[in-house]
Amino acid sequence: MELVFEHLTKEYGNNKALNDFNACMKEGIYGILGPNGSGKSTLMNCITDNIKRTSGKILFNGEEILSMGSRFRQCVGFMPQQQGFYDNFTAYRFLFYIAGLKGIKRKAAKEQIDELLEIVGLESEKNRKLGGYSGGMRQRILLASALLGNPSIVIMDEPTAGLDPEERIRTRNFISKIAQDRIVLLATHVVSDIECIANQVIMLKKGKLIGQNTPYELMDSVKDKIYERVCSSGEIEMYQKKYKVGNIFQRQNGMVLRIVADEKPEEFEPVTGDVSLEDVYLYYLKGRE
Repeated sequence: MELVFEHLTKEYGNNKALNDFNACMKEGIYGILGPNGSGKSTLMNCITDNIKRTSGKILFNGEEILSMGSRFRQCVGFMPQQQGFYDNFTAYRFLFYIAGLKGIKRKAAKEQIDELLEIVGLESEKNRKLGGYSGGMRQRILLASALLGNPSIVIMDEPTAGLDPEERIRTRNFISKIAQDRIVLLATHVVSDIECIANQVIMLKKGKLIGQNTPYELMDSVKDKIYERVCSSGEIEMYQKKYKVGNIFQRQNGMVLRIVADEKPEEFEPVTGDVSLEDVYLYYLKGRE
């Protein structure tokens, strides 16, 4: 299975929301990382054909998706960031409604819905109205609805937004579980989600592909560019104007400021063995053109 992007470009007047994007995706989880306006949503909407690309190609197993038409749409499941629910619908009824929109026959839909409710841990809550669901339960129902029809490509927009830590971990585990034989695109601002489950990270900035690699390789690429020092509150404000500042946190000896830089500032000390994908984000995507 292969999803290929060749010189994909989307323009809005003089603004290029996607600028000559090239990538090849196979089975696994692809975390799409970038600040607001980087092109994440544009990329997802080009795949689903919700917006028309300006130029370039998207090929699924060697065939242009526009030529495939409904055959390609049947291969795609989409989990939006926010979904308008009918709060008086039960989870069971809602999933049958989505299955009907996807053209899945009732017998096949029932089999899939029963299986998916078990996968997302909501089988015992299937007859409960969605209006009484927590945010995490709603996200899991959205995940189940995206998986109806057994799509080969699953696109997720901020799947853990607004969830508490326990629900976030549970949702990440579900995503990992269903990604074994699918191409999963995961767009999120929660960098730790991508660090935990993504096989590949795609970094976008102002519509351009900044880089693509495994989380480990990306973290390894910045391991000698992370520095810390203990600071007073006045010093922190000064350093924030001078450097790319990551975390500011408390340790036993005081407030610690963490920065990324190509060369070691005289007053800072290197960080060893404690690099995260947030450091990668800060180095490659914050303040870089």
